[in-house]
Amino acid sequence: MQKNNSNIKAKKDELNKLMSAENSKYSKVRQDIVSHEKTVKEQVEKYFKELINKLDHSHTTVLKLVKSDLNAISIFSNQTEDKINQVQDFIGISNATDFFKEVNMMQKCTEIQEPKIKPIYGFSKKIVPGNITQLNIGSLQDDGNLSAETNISLVINNEYQTELGIIALIISREEIGLHREELDFTNIKCDEHAGQSSCLYCNTCDVLVCPTCIAKVHKKHDLIEISDAYKLKVEGLKRGQSKMQKSNSNMKAKR
Repeated sequence: MQKNNSNIKAKKDELNKLMSAENSKYSKVRQDIVSHEKTVKEQVEKYFKELINKLDHSHTTVLKLVKSDLNAISIFSNQTEDKINQVQDFIGISNATDFFKEVNMMQKCTEIQEPKIKPIYGFSKKIVPGNITQLNIGSLQDDGNLSAETNISLVINNEYQTELGIIALIISREEIGLHREELDFTNIKCDEHAGQSSCLYCNTCDVLVCPTCIAKVHKKHDLIEISDAYKLKVEGLKRGQSKMQKSNSNMKAKR
C-alpha cells in the first residue's frame, strides 16, 4: 500500500508539472497571437494605404493628361477663330493694291497645324478583392510543443483591369458666306517702276507686273489677268478658311 501511495503521489506531481507547463505554454501562445494580430493589422493598413496612394497617383495622372489636351484644344480653337475672322475681313477688302500686298501673307496664315491629342486615355485602376485565409495569416498547429509559427503571408490579389475611354470625333462643317465689293484693278501702282501701273499678274513669280517688268524679266512667264489672279487668291483663302473651320470643329468635338 505504501508503494502504491508513493506511485500515486509521483503521478500527481507529474500531472501538476504538466498543468503548469500547459498554462505557461498557453499564456505564451496567447500573447504571441495577440502580438501577431497587431502585426497583421499594421501590415493590412499599410498595404491599403499603398493601394490608395497608387490610385490617387493614377487618377492625378489621367486628369493631368486630359486637362493638358483640353488646354491645347482651347488655345487652338481661339487662335483658329481669330484667323478665320481675319481672312473673312481680308476677303472683303476694297483696295486691290492692299489686297495683293498682303494676300500671300494671309494665305500662309491659313496654314495651321492641329495639336496632337491622345486618341485614348486610361481610366483609374480598379481593385480586385482577394481572400484572407488561415493559411496566409497564421494558424495553430500541433507539432508536439503546441507552438504556432508566426509566418505572416498576407496575399491580396493585385490584378487590375485597365479600361480605356475613347474620344469620338464628331465632325461638322459651317459654310461662310463671303461678300466683297467690286475692285478696281486698273490703277495698281508697280512696286518696281515708278509711274507705271500693274497690268498683269505673273503666276510664275506670284507678283503683279507692269509693262516694263514684263519686258525686262517676265516676258516668257505665265501671265494672267489681274482679275483672274484675284479670283484664284480668294479661292485659295476660302479653301484655307474651310480647312481651319474643319480643324476647329474637330478639336471642339474632342472637348
